[in-house]
Amino acid sequence: NRLMTEEDVQYIDSMNAEWCAVIPFSFMESLSEPSLGFDSKWQWKGEKIEGCTENVKLLHEKGMKVMLKPQIWDKRGAFTGKIQMNSEEDWLLFEENYKKFILTFAKVAQNNKVELFCIGTEMKSVVIDRPQFWLDLIREIREIYDGKLTYAENWDCFAEVSFWKELDFIGIDAYFPLISVKTPDVASLNKAWEKHFLQIKSLSAQLKNFLSNKTDQFCLQNMVIAVWMKRRKHRGILKKMGMRINRRSTMHCHRCTRLSGKKISLWVVFCGSGIPIIRNLEERRIRCLPCKEK
Repeated sequence: NRLMTEEDVQYIDSMNAEWCAVIPFSFMESLSEPSLGFDSKWQWKGEKIEGCTENVKLLHEKGMKVMLKPQIWDKRGAFTGKIQMNSEEDWLLFEENYKKFILTFAKVAQNNKVELFCIGTEMKSVVIDRPQFWLDLIREIREIYDGKLTYAENWDCFAEVSFWKELDFIGIDAYFPLISVKTPDVASLNKAWEKHFLQIKSLSAQLKNFLSNKTDQFCLQNMVIAVWMKRRKHRGILKKMGMRINRRSTMHCHRCTRLSGKKISLWVVFCGSGIPIIRNLEERRIRCLPCKEK
């Protein structure tokens, strides 16, 4: 949300990354509210037009490629895949507001020679209920922006997108749940991935190149889980896996936070060293695995 620094880019480069996503946000009051607010005075500079432009320029100066990914955020934290207007009038107003948001940043992408532009993120209901809107939007974006286009759909419904052929890449937020056993081996993980891989491969062969916009599976105490699991719903599963769940949302490794100055509010997170951690209710100070070993 803030402006990037040279140190931020150096950290990204240290992971051998060649691309970086810059994400400006537009905010909606609820999933049935057609108005969208963006580039507002109260927003962080890194979310606004000026900040995104500065971040893109810095990344390009350091030799990195950029995906500009304007995204809706519901102020209550609701999932944007369930957006549903109450009337046709509201739908048309929402579409007009969303088009204004996307075309604004399509111009930013064109003016700054951004390599890849994402036209939307995890908007299943809008994609399924309003297919013509997306075709019209893509056409208008192409008139403004001459780079590559993608759309980022959730892992469980990416095959339902009707307009992949109009884009350059199939974008998937790959939160696929893999396996819940306590100590999976490599063969088990490969097998768990196989069905997802075959589905992606089949779709990609028919349509476009595949682009994974997000991959949030990771190894945690020798276990592979999905970061989006809701605590209450999966409490039993996680207890069987030997995990403790904190009642508060904020978690961070004290040592990594002290070094990086960043505090991440997720119940399972990547800390500064890149290793996921969980809250231990018996510990007043939290450590990620590498920090515990030091």
